[in-house]
Amino acid sequence: MNSYNYYAVPIPSRDLVYSLSLMQPALIRLRPAAKKYTPLLDVLAEMPDVWPRPTCKSIQENLGINASVFRRWLDAIYYDVWELVGSDASVLDFTNVEYEVEVPYKKDYMRFKCRLPVPPRVGESFDVDFLGHIAGQYSLYVDKILHKLEGSKMTTIVTLRDGYFDQYLHHLRYRARFEHRLTFEQEHSMDDWALAKHLRQFYEVPPTPAPAPIQATQEGRRGRYGQ
Repeated sequence: MNSYNYYAVPIPSRDLVYSLSLMQPALIRLRPAAKKYTPLLDVLAEMPDVWPRPTCKSIQENLGINASVFRRWLDAIYYDVWELVGSDASVLDFTNVEYEVEVPYKKDYMRFKCRLPVPPRVGESFDVDFLGHIAGQYSLYVDKILHKLEGSKMTTIVTLRDGYFDQYLHHLRYRARFEHRLTFEQEHSMDDWALAKHLRQFYEVPPTPAPAPIQATQEGRRGRYGQ
């Protein structure tokens, strides 16, 4: 039994429809059960990933059911889906992996998709020679990684930044963002040199004070051992 208590905080029907429509492998696995909600299950399993999506009202009208039955079926499907994916790892299979690399270009990014033998890590140097003359960037490092799960595929988005990785500067960027001292536009319009200059006005470490001078022993005063 899944420990997640869905009924504690009910989710709006439109959000349930959207979430379930993105879990088509799980919906297809439930089809042989042939429960009362099967007509709605079929609609969700075959819903195309396009906008605008069908509204809850239009789905109800096409199935000839009222809002109460629609919600009851939706709840039952959602519960069964989470019971299934919570107990069987083969339902949601994201072993098909592709990478999308974002290379800084002017104030935007150039993007290309590829397959890599090993996943990059934040801070690692990343040379993209075949884009160097176009993007004007040769020394790059991995700034952030985002894993996106969709359908039966995992897309790993690798965002690169010009320069060389500085762990302290990386930390200050996130701190300044948290403290609202760095906007998204500022962060992405500055190179690391300009960014460091901007952040120093907030986080400059003061110089270490010189040690206090040692007071000279008064003339004629005995030392510790009477000397």
